[in-house]
Amino acid sequence: MNGLKFSAIVLCFLIMLCAPCFAAPGEGIFIESISHASNQKLTLDEIRARPLLIPVTRRKETLIEVEGEYQLENGSPENPYIAKDRARSNARRAASEQALIHVKAVSESKNGKLTKDELNVLSMAVIRIESENVAEEKLTDGVLYRCRIKAYINSAEELLEQAAGDRDALYENVRSAIEIERESARLNAELASLKNKYKRASEKERKQIAEEIKLNDAAFGAAVWNEKGYESYNKRDMEGAIACFKKALEVEPKNAKSYNGLSY
Repeated sequence: MNGLKFSAIVLCFLIMLCAPCFAAPGEGIFIESISHASNQKLTLDEIRARPLLIPVTRRKETLIEVEGEYQLENGSPENPYIAKDRARSNARRAASEQALIHVKAVSESKNGKLTKDELNVLSMAVIRIESENVAEEKLTDGVLYRCRIKAYINSAEELLEQAAGDRDALYENVRSAIEIERESARLNAELASLKNKYKRASEKERKQIAEEIKLNDAAFGAAVWNEKGYESYNKRDMEGAIACFKKALEVEPKNAKSYNGLSY
């Protein structure tokens, strides 16, 4: 029996000696099994107080900082809150472009066969946003909203493996992402046209155009929340996805894409 105890102690010592990096307290593998093997009567608290210090593999993360802007012109009937969302959307797109480079490189190293659209969807799924701040700058002809995002790009290997194993789900996410991207582009083009008409319109015509701009704002706001919802879904954050789709419906109660997201 003494020999068994000695062997257990030697085993602990060798593992600690050979480990190049150590886990923080509470993150190691407990010595409960060794306690049973040596017939030691350690309490649970004693076992927890003596974790084996073994190497812990942590996901590598890359810090990025990006900006997105949107200008709200003087006299425009646009909603300032949605104008901030447009700045956030531009910043998130910039973050996605940086993440795309990382995801594409990892996919190629794994001989991945993902399409450009599939890589675009996964690029947002590997981003963990640390902070997102919108600042206002007063200009002579309006207000400039500048969104600054600080985020981390996670290792894409696990996500790529999941995508390769469930192409049907990935295809559905790609289809939804493309639809939202096209809708956002359409709404931006529509808004630009409405703003030009508003500048040249008579007072009577401006009332109608202002209503159309209001509807455009609501649709864009819903698109932003829908995009966040699908991003949460891709990260397997179902509660977050549901919350985003419900937010979208608060902005635009009849948004079909939001109801479709809630049906997942």
